[in-house]
Amino acid sequence: WSGRVRRGTCPRCLAGGRLRLGRALTELGKYKQAVDVLGEALEVLGGIDWLSAQVFARRARAYLGAGQVGEARQDAETALAMTRQFENRAGEGEAHLSLALVLAASEPPDYAAAEQEFVEAEQCLRECEYRLELAPALRLHGEMRLKTGYAAGAEPRLREARTLYANMGREREVAGGGGGARLLPGGGAGDLEADGSGRVRGVAARIRGGCRHLTSGRDVRNNERERSVAAPIGRRTCGPEEALSFAETRRIDRGVAEAFDP
Repeated sequence: WSGRVRRGTCPRCLAGGRLRLGRALTELGKYKQAVDVLGEALEVLGGIDWLSAQVFARRARAYLGAGQVGEARQDAETALAMTRQFENRAGEGEAHLSLALVLAASEPPDYAAAEQEFVEAEQCLRECEYRLELAPALRLHGEMRLKTGYAAGAEPRLREARTLYANMGREREVAGGGGGARLLPGGGAGDLEADGSGRVRGVAARIRGGCRHLTSGRDVRNNERERSVAAPIGRRTCGPEEALSFAETRRIDRGVAEAFDP
């Protein structure tokens, strides 16, 4: 892939486009395709880079959706180490959330370790006011607590997640259940389902966990104000909270495709 990049093309721009495409594919449940696309992003970057940390965190979730828990854990741990190296608190929050999802979906599940990772993720994301990632982190954390019998500790997080989604104009992604204690996005991609042993299956089977939702109309207009910007090298930062609209993502992906020869 790196050998196919046209002269003068910015590798980080290309990798950023593949990252957004990988997130969209994960959102659509095309996990194996997402893994491939995110792998291409890493190949373009060619080594340790602050953007690579974000790619590893997102590929961990794609691997998890594909049922490759071992690979997911390796990517999540790599992402966490790299975000700490570059002092990127927003990226560190994403990496902690990815690792929390992996631990909850492992066999056997390590809920105690997952609980700690969720707490760390929320701390980082609150510090940065990174609502787009904090809302699903709170929701998934609350749902895991419900499944492990800690309803009292789950409700405050579910309630806060509901408020964050509402403030972002994304109420339709939240469906109340059990007196409003259970939050389910449309299609339940972030839903935590339990089998007979109480093990969380939904995290691995249908990952959403913080990936951007593809929206239109009012949601797109709201989300255009919330772009997530990666941290510069050697600087401790959270940066403004942004997320590209679907239209913008499509333009970026077209640009990525045009930068490579068939």
